[in-house]
Amino acid sequence: MTPEISIIIPTYAPGELLRMCLDSLEQQTLGKDAYEVCLVLNGDKEPYYANIKEYLKNYKMKVHLIYSEHKGVSFARNLGIDFAKGKYLTFIDDDDLVSPNYLEQLTKNSCDNGITVANMIAFRGQVENVADHYLSSAYQRYDVGKKKNVFRHRSLLSSACCKLIPRTLIGDIRFRTNLSHGEDSFFMFMVSAGIRQINVTPSSAIYYIRKRDDSSSRRKENRRKKQKMEIKLFYFYTKEYFSHIKKYNLLFYVSRIVATAYKLFLEDYVRPL
Repeated sequence: MTPEISIIIPTYAPGELLRMCLDSLEQQTLGKDAYEVCLVLNGDKEPYYANIKEYLKNYKMKVHLIYSEHKGVSFARNLGIDFAKGKYLTFIDDDDLVSPNYLEQLTKNSCDNGITVANMIAFRGQVENVADHYLSSAYQRYDVGKKKNVFRHRSLLSSACCKLIPRTLIGDIRFRTNLSHGEDSFFMFMVSAGIRQINVTPSSAIYYIRKRDDSSSRRKENRRKKQKMEIKLFYFYTKEYFSHIKKYNLLFYVSRIVATAYKLFLEDYVRPL
């Protein structure tokens, strides 16, 4: 039986957090035949591959364990896309969690000409310790009267996670493996060419994103890398838009360029409104 949904999870040197993520998927109210998990282990194989194989025996859901020695979340996601058999795809990070009704509500509110977005709650440590996150605010600002307006709901398209995407909208679109920052937003920008509406689930269907604090030295190092990526993003957005100018929403493109410029030049100095 062909699954309705393929869940793509990239993982690198996983530990207990991956098990918690998979546990939340095993507890889904959607029937086990309706979804598959494409778990893509990348980088070092052992002891991770053997450990995963062992605890996968505890699950009734269908999990495909895919291995690649090539490191990188985008490369792993692309492998998952190529392997997936589902009509719809959804991406989950290996340290995040989803509510039991997550997949069922995404399916109930799905559409073939657009995406469906779930509620998103960020947390630190335990899910009860709620933290601020821009996707939570974007979900709360959703306007059903403007569900066909990609620009109006542009913040919902900044991440590939917490949403259901028809396979037909993705087609041959893949994540840029030469981007280590902003790869989600560029992927969703390309997908936006086929989006005709944006639906949301009830607020009870939740994608829980785990937030972690980096040290100040790590943040400075990441900041330098991000600046290089922002310059690449300028090029990729502009090349993609002007190569297929009729496919994309002009205001959405401009908003991506403005956001990239802000992160490149002003993020360290100006507090966003």
